[in-house]
This record gives sequence, C-alpha cells and structure tokens, in this order.
Amino acid sequence: TAVSSGIARELHEHFPGVPTTVIANGVDGERFRPDPVARAAIRARVGYAEGDVVAVFLGGDWRRKGLVVAIDAVAEARRQGATRLKLLVVGRGDAGAARAHAAAAGVEEAVTFFGRSDDPAAQLAASDIFVSPTGYEAFGLNALEAASVCLPVVATSVHGIEDFVVDGVGGFLCPRTPRAFADAMTRLHDDPVLRRTMGEAARVGACRYTWEAANRRTAELYAALASTPRP
Repeated sequence: TAVSSGIARELHEHFPGVPTTVIANGVDGERFRPDPVARAAIRARVGYAEGDVVAVFLGGDWRRKGLVVAIDAVAEARRQGATRLKLLVVGRGDAGAARAHAAAAGVEEAVTFFGRSDDPAAQLAASDIFVSPTGYEAFGLNALEAASVCLPVVATSVHGIEDFVVDGVGGFLCPRTPRAFADAMTRLHDDPVLRRTMGEAARVGACRYTWEAANRRTAELYAALASTPRP
C-alpha cells in the first residue's frame, strides 16, 4: 500500500510483480482552513506588516527540504523587486547556520525563524505562499495542509505533491533552483488576485483528500484481502 503514485512506482521498481494500491494521506479541512484571527495573531507576534507577503517553509530536516534554496530564492526575488516578500521558517533545524546563510545572502531581516509549532495551521493561516524546495517526499503532507489553508503551493514536483498540485492552477511546480522558486514567488508577490485564485484552487484540490476516505479505502482493502482464498 503506497501513499502516493510515486511510492507506487518505487514499489513496482524494487518489488516487481507485487500488487500495489495507492491510498493517499488526508487533511482535516476544518482544522486547516483560512483563519483571520490566527493570521492576525501570528503576524503581530512576529512583527509582519499588513502589506508583507509571507512565504512559509514548514518542517524539519532542512537539508532535504531545501531551506537554503528557499532562502536564496527569497534573496533573488527581492532583487527582482519583490521587496515585501518575507520567509517564515517553522520547524526545528540548525537555526544558527541558516541565519548565517540568510545574512550572507543579504536577507537576514526578511527571514523569521519561528521554531517548532504544535499548531502549524496557525502559521499557515498567517502566510500567503507555501514554499517547499524539497528533494524527496513520500507524500508531502505539509503541502497538502497548506493547500487546504488556501495557500498557493510553490514546490518541487515530488511524490504526492505531483498528485495534488496542478502546475499553474493550485501553485507552481519548479525545478529545485533558487531562480525558479524566485520567479514563481515574485509572480505571486506582485499579483494578489493570482495568489487568491491559486489558493482557492489549491483548497479545492486538497479537499479531495480526507482521512475519512483513507480510512474507508484501507478498511475496504483489508476486507478484500480477508475474503480472498489463500493459494
């Protein structure tokens, strides 16, 4: 049982002939949704102005998830004129090294390290763009949660994300380079209507993925296996 079509491809490659089915993860659309109250509270806490356009990076394992790429992309985007673009980093990692990299890139003041969050829905609601230059995912659950909060997703086309983000509709699927991510974020920075329409499309796509559906399909799979005669 695979959580994404990409994992199913890996299983077919390494275990040829073994039957495989895809049962995707889900998202709680009531928890992960736009929340003006949480948005105002978090933005006030970190000192963001009303006109700031906030890209959020969420998760640990910063090397695999590409935090350096995200920081360099923000630096490039600001050079392109996206001067209101900020990066909110949520999660644990080597913050000292990441701060030093942001300083070297000239965007130390534009990058905020929030730390670990027990309620990432609030930080997502406070943001305008979800950014994920990740090198590998089994599914990309945090991108699905961001899409459910109506954030356009700017990400690499990896397992899972390639299934629920339509490039140019619910966000942008980019090569893992600072320039590609900067170009996408600059477009979203400059066009609030595009941010809104892409965010709304992202939520529509995300709402197709529910934990109820995952539970139902898992139960159906077990029932089918239990009723199949053994050879």
